[in-house]
Amino acid sequence: MINPAVNIIEARANFRNQGIVMIPNFLLPDVAQDLKNTIDVQASSIWFHVISDEGGTSTSTFFIEESTKVNRDSNYRIAFEKFISGKTSHSFKELDIKKGTAELSSRMFFFNSSDFKDTLKFITCYDTSFPEVLVCNKYEAGDFVSPAAVDTRQGIVMLYNLTQNWNFNYGGQNYFVDGDSNSIVQVHDNVFNSLLLYDPTRFKDLKVATSMINCTINELYKLCIHGLFIDKSNFLKKYNIQ
Repeated sequence: MINPAVNIIEARANFRNQGIVMIPNFLLPDVAQDLKNTIDVQASSIWFHVISDEGGTSTSTFFIEESTKVNRDSNYRIAFEKFISGKTSHSFKELDIKKGTAELSSRMFFFNSSDFKDTLKFITCYDTSFPEVLVCNKYEAGDFVSPAAVDTRQGIVMLYNLTQNWNFNYGGQNYFVDGDSNSIVQVHDNVFNSLLLYDPTRFKDLKVATSMINCTINELYKLCIHGLFIDKSNFLKKYNIQ
């Protein structure tokens, strides 16, 4: 499934030097397209809207249906006000993978396969056990994530991008922000079939943000799979496993 043209030796060197690497054309083109198509045909009823709550300290989730529209709109207005005032907030869609089709489960299993984890281990030198977090997120018009701290346990954050026909002007870029100065360290655009890997511990007080989507064309949206792979030694400590 992994594109044999991927230069994993170069990716390994870049990751070791910078703690971050973006790998283009990571999967075979037809595999990447099939994965996106499979996600796209999942029932709208198993997507939910994730919005920061009024206090900004936790998250509210609403299945996207008419009965939740009033609450979704109310929470979004609060989140948006916090966003424009520079406070932590977010709005995006997330797929309930467990309620998806058998084909979706089969395709998503790749990110828990030995093929993927062995490649991850070679590039990052981390012995990851399995993805502690593996979610599929969609960002449509008005969605965003303001700068927020990331998990600082030693491990790997993965962002596999399935966004197609995208223009930089549509927004949705991933920003790496220095937590002390709030200055932008790096910006990564949405490139279909690209894999972004980074180690949060290699950056001081790292925050990550997604700029607001300003494209109102219904057929266009940011689509990505986000994963957190904890280094095996830290995973064993967390769950008290000898």
